[in-house]
This record gives sequence, structure tokens and C-alpha cells, in this order.
Amino acid sequence: MIPTSLAAVLTLVSLIFISVCGIAAGFLASFALRLPWNFKAAVIDAVVAVAVTIITGFVLASIDTTRGVLESRLTPLFLIAIFGVVLRHVLRFVLHKSR
Repeated sequence: MIPTSLAAVLTLVSLIFISVCGIAAGFLASFALRLPWNFKAAVIDAVVAVAVTIITGFVLASIDTTRGVLESRLTPLFLIAIFGVVLRHVLRFVLHKSR
């Protein structure tokens, strides 16, 4: 078992990493879809990535606890968070096209 302070540091580092990955994914999605991208969009991408990661983490942890499985699920967490950011930009593209 790792100490609580080390777990908090690992969680914080993971959330910072996923926010940077979310910003990068948002930039690439905006670039591919030819949508405007600025500081506000970058902050929203980071917040979406972190929020999706936290929610997904709780859901996966409850599923794994119910099944009695104890293993790291960082890869699915990060992939789902990045997919959430890309999905946000695809929805922006669809809504922008409908106007």
C-alpha cells in the first residue's frame, strides 16, 4: 500500500498530465475540423478531460471493486478522457455547421 501523500501526488500529476493531453487533443481536433481554437477552448478542453477522468475513475473503481479486481486502469481512463475532448469538438463542428 502506498502512503496517502504519495497517492495524492500521483493523482495530481496524473490529472495535470491528462489536462495537457486534453489540450493537445483539442488543438488537433480543432485543427482537423478547421474550427477556431483559442485560450478559452484550451481551458475548456483541460476541464473536460479532467472531469471525464474523475467521473470515469469513480465508475471503473466501483466496477472493479464489485468484481474484486485490483489493477491499474490509467490507460482506459486517459483514452476515454481524450475521446471526450474529441467528441466535444465534433459536436462543436456539427453545431457550427447547422447554423
